[in-house]
Amino acid sequence: MGEKAEVLEAVLKETVDLENIPIEEVFENLRCSREGLTSQAAEERLAIFGHNKLEEKKERKFLKFLGFMWNPLSWVMEAAAIMAIALANGGGKPPDWQDFVGIITLLVINSTISFIEENNAGNAAAALMARLAPKAKSALTGESLPVTKGPGDGVYSGSTCKQGEIEAVVIATGVHTFFGKAAHLVDTTNQVGHFQKARRYNCYMFFILNLAHNKSDIERRVHAVIDKFAERGLRSLAVAYQKVPEGRKESAGGPWQFIGLMPLFDPPRHDSAETIRRALNLGVNVKMITGDQLAIGKETGRRLGMGTNMYPSSALLGQDKDESIVALPIDELIEKADGFAGVFPGIGSLVFLANIDRLDMPIISEHKYEIVKRLQARKHICGMTGDGVNDAPALKKADIGIAVADATDAARSASDIVLTEPGLSVIISAVLTSRAIFQRMKNYTIYAVSITIRIVLGFMLLALLWKFDFPPFMVLIIAILNDGLWLLILSIPLHSLSRMHSHM
Repeated sequence: MGEKAEVLEAVLKETVDLENIPIEEVFENLRCSREGLTSQAAEERLAIFGHNKLEEKKERKFLKFLGFMWNPLSWVMEAAAIMAIALANGGGKPPDWQDFVGIITLLVINSTISFIEENNAGNAAAALMARLAPKAKSALTGESLPVTKGPGDGVYSGSTCKQGEIEAVVIATGVHTFFGKAAHLVDTTNQVGHFQKARRYNCYMFFILNLAHNKSDIERRVHAVIDKFAERGLRSLAVAYQKVPEGRKESAGGPWQFIGLMPLFDPPRHDSAETIRRALNLGVNVKMITGDQLAIGKETGRRLGMGTNMYPSSALLGQDKDESIVALPIDELIEKADGFAGVFPGIGSLVFLANIDRLDMPIISEHKYEIVKRLQARKHICGMTGDGVNDAPALKKADIGIAVADATDAARSASDIVLTEPGLSVIISAVLTSRAIFQRMKNYTIYAVSITIRIVLGFMLLALLWKFDFPPFMVLIIAILNDGLWLLILSIPLHSLSRMHSHM
């Protein structure tokens, strides 16, 4: 019993690669059989691995309301309330409860308004997300095409079976699944994932093929054609045929015979180039992360006008780097690059520094997360687009997470902005609007600081020179009346003011 528990603990710590070992070894490591588990064994595993669910953080409304009383402005009002009952009166006079109650009332009113506004904004966002039309896409990667699974292949929790039946061994539950790890990474920092595992098996397969078929010359010619297509921004589709003697697709057929290559052109959206041009003119740097070949990535970057300074994904690990960048640290390389190509397992997106169109290609969540984290470490304000669960950690980490129109619920929840229509040209409008808002906030801050200095100096002179006794509550009332009109004016959109002026 103790040995069995130790083995299961090793599985829990993921010291055994259950995804890539033979099925019999999986049974041996999990101490189970093809017949399944007994009730007692299931109880034992629940005690070790926990229930098959993701822990959900529940927001307490009361604590959220109290949070609006914990900020610099509230601290000043709270200090004034304390002073009203502790220091306002001397000579044995009773505390000034009127000022205390007045200040606390203003504090509660201010917090209540803030709480209601934020709560309404959250409800509006949830309602908007619920109205968005669902798409037939994978929740994990956002891809629309199904994937055929055979014996020995892994099946992810959260996937939907489109056709067929399957018997499988559960090797992970809850937060230990791919879905769970992505959700966990949204809230916590994690180590970057490993490219090496997939690359190792690719090398084995390549070596075995060479031993079985001595066709290195044909392979070189095929790759030369693929590279030529890639330099023109074309993807390559290999075409082959197979003879099936029995005439049924389920029966075992003969070896596949390679026929040739078919070029495919998958152009970016019609407005992508203009969107990127406007972004660059606004001082927003754009980086592309794609699963395509390096040559395709460079050609796409050239067509979009975002530069061709792109590198293979291996450069992210400090491997196979070009001589011109061999001395560059990874952080500096990511900052200077226009993008990265061949990112495993092959999904594309663009990252805004201050992702434009996603190029319909999944990348492991830790990799995007790490890229965003390193850019932020270089003091960049980073925005990113995404649509799948694997994008959620990076969307949450980015300063501005942007979920595209057909994104999954996980990506929408982790994002700050949810697009309701295809295309990302609206992001440029958002940049312009946000800069206008920031300028308004800056102007108001300058005004508020100057008017506060005037009020403080005025009342200080009244108190020192004329011995004028005034309660703290009166200062707050004057400040509110003084700021209220300006806040009302600043809250009215400029186009509304223009419309009012045109009707006068």
